[in-house]
Amino acid sequence: MDGLEAHVDKWVALRRSGRFQEAGELYKSQIFPLVQKRIKTKTGEALWSKYYGIMLTVGTSPEPLILTLSAVHPQKVFFLYTKKSEHFLCDIISGVDYLARGEVIYDRELVEEARVLDIYQKIRNKWEEWGRGCNGPIGVDNTGGKKSMVSAAAVAAYFLGLDLLYVDSEEYLEDIRAPKPGTEYLVILPNPLLALGDLRSDRALELFNAGLYDAAHSMLEQLYKELAGREAIIPSRKVEMYRLLAEGYRLWDLFRFTEAVVPLDKAANRLAKFDVDIIDFPIFEKNLGALHILARESCHRNRDGELDFFSLLQDSELSLHFLADIYANALRRADQGKYDDALIRLYRTIELVGQHRLANVAEGLDSSKLSWSKVPQDSQQKFMELGTQLYGSALSRLPEAVGLVQGHLLLYCLNDALWQGKDFSDLEALSNMVKFRNHLILVHATNRADRKDFNRFRRFALGFLRRLADLYDFVAENLIAEHTFPRLVLR
Repeated sequence: MDGLEAHVDKWVALRRSGRFQEAGELYKSQIFPLVQKRIKTKTGEALWSKYYGIMLTVGTSPEPLILTLSAVHPQKVFFLYTKKSEHFLCDIISGVDYLARGEVIYDRELVEEARVLDIYQKIRNKWEEWGRGCNGPIGVDNTGGKKSMVSAAAVAAYFLGLDLLYVDSEEYLEDIRAPKPGTEYLVILPNPLLALGDLRSDRALELFNAGLYDAAHSMLEQLYKELAGREAIIPSRKVEMYRLLAEGYRLWDLFRFTEAVVPLDKAANRLAKFDVDIIDFPIFEKNLGALHILARESCHRNRDGELDFFSLLQDSELSLHFLADIYANALRRADQGKYDDALIRLYRTIELVGQHRLANVAEGLDSSKLSWSKVPQDSQQKFMELGTQLYGSALSRLPEAVGLVQGHLLLYCLNDALWQGKDFSDLEALSNMVKFRNHLILVHATNRADRKDFNRFRRFALGFLRRLADLYDFVAENLIAEHTFPRLVLR
C-alpha cells in the first residue's frame, strides 16, 4: 500500500478540528502526489496517450487541472486564464512532470471571463491550428473558472466536436465540503454531436439499403464534415468509407459511370487498407470490375462529350454490361415499388438487345438511320410482308429508322441468331408487350403498372438478355449479379 488512507484519515481529522494550515501542508506534501499516481492508474494506458491536445480553463483551484493532466499525456496543452488565475499557472505546470520538464509543448491565452465570444474564438483558433497536424482527438477540461468561462468552453467543445473532461470523485465529505482524496477519477463526456452521429449513420445505411442512394449520400456527406478529424463512436474514417460508397453507387444508379469510378475506387483502396467490415467485399469487387467496363463508354465520346452510341453498340462486352446494368436498375426500381419506372427500363433493355444485334450484322445497321442498301432484297420484302401482318395494315415504305418491334422484326427477317428457333407468334407476343407499355401513364396514357405487370415484362426482358448472352458465351445471371448493388452492414 502507498499509505494514502492513513494520510487521508489524519488530514480529515485536522480539517474537522479547524487546523486548516496543517491540513493544507499535509495535503500538498504527502497526499496530493499519491492522488496523482492513483488517478493515472485508474485512467489506464488506453487513455494515457489518447489525446493529441487538451485545452483547460484555469480558475483558482489548480488541483483538478493537475489531476486531469496527470491522468492523460497529450502532445499539446493550451491554457485559458484570467488575470485573477494567472499566478496559478505556475502551480499547474510545476505539478505536472512532463510540463515541468518541457517534454510537452504548452501555450496560454489571457481572456476576460465575461467575454464569452472571445473565449469561444480562442478555443476555435487553437482547434484550427492543431487540426493541421492532428493525429488524435482533442479534449477540453472546463473545470476551472467562473460559470461564464465554463459555459463558453462547453459550447465551443460541442460545436467543434471535442470531448469534455473533468475530475469527479466517488466519495464527497459533506462536513468539510471536499472530495475524499484518492477517490478521484477522470470523467470523459463524448461530444453529443458525435454520439448522435452514430444514430444518423445507421439511418443513412438504412436509406442506402432501401436504394435511396441520394438521400444516404447527403446525410453521410453532412455527417462526415462534422466528424472529420475528430473522435467519434463511429470513427470518421468509417463514415468516410460509407460516404464514398453512397456517392459512388448514387452516381452509378444514375448511369454516370465514369464519375462513379472515382469514389468507388477510393472506397476500394480504403477498404483494402483498413480492416472495416461494412460491405460484402467479394460482391463489391465484382461490382467495381463491371463499373470499369461501363466506364469505357467515355471512349465512345467526342471532344464535346457527345456519345457515339452506334460505336458503343459495336463493343460487344460493353453492350452486354450496359444491358445487364439497365436490367439490374429496373429491379431496383421495382424493389422501391416504382413499377412504371421499372417497366420503362425493361423496355429499353429489349430495345437495346435489338439495336446491338443490328449494329453487328453485315456491315452494321444503325437503327436510328437505317441504310437499307445493306439489307438483302429478300429480307426487305419479308420485312414489308410481316410488318403488314403485325400492324394490321400495309407499310407504305421502308422506314428510315426502326423502334423496338421493327428492330426485332428486321433481325427476324435477317435470320439473326438471336431469333433462331422463334416464329411469328413470338414477334406478336413482343408487339403486345410493347402495346401494354405504351398505355402506361409515364408514356402515352393513364394506366399504372403493378408487381404482376412488372414480373411479366421482366421475364420477357430476361429471355432476350439470356439469348444474347449465350451468343457470346456469357451467363446472363452472372452478368446481372455483377451489376446488383450490395447492402451495407449495419453494426
